[in-house]
Amino acid sequence: MLKSRIIVAALILTLTSSVAFAQAAAGPAGPGGAGGGAAGGSSSGGSGPPTPGTPPGAPPPAITPATERGPTRAQIKTEREACFKEAQGAQLTGEARRTSIQKCMDTKFPMLAKRRDCAQQGRAKGLKHRKLRRFIQSCVH
Repeated sequence: MLKSRIIVAALILTLTSSVAFAQAAAGPAGPGGAGGGAAGGSSSGGSGPPTPGTPPGAPPPAITPATERGPTRAQIKTEREACFKEAQGAQLTGEARRTSIQKCMDTKFPMLAKRRDCAQQGRAKGLKHRKLRRFIQSCVH
């Protein structure tokens, strides 16, 4: 009898903690409905902590400002697809298409453009592996 009560109590505790975790991960209820998870139709590329300067409860911006972590993979993918469509709409091919997409991405993510330029400088100096990585980190910051 005591054993079954302990098991039931453990189950209830597990369920309530997982529900609380799910609610915390979904964020506060907004005007679009409860939560702000992936099923909410958010086009921001995922839910995360609010960026500094945005009011609580407001949706995160599509592209976060350059921080140490930088943009998420989902944000980069979304914007890259937009750049691809833009180049496709202009009917560009070959090197012109590649250059157009790269310029488009550079305007949307200047931090990544800076990292790419630093990597090119490091490779020109003959740096590889860890030394190249350290060079890029020092160059960007």
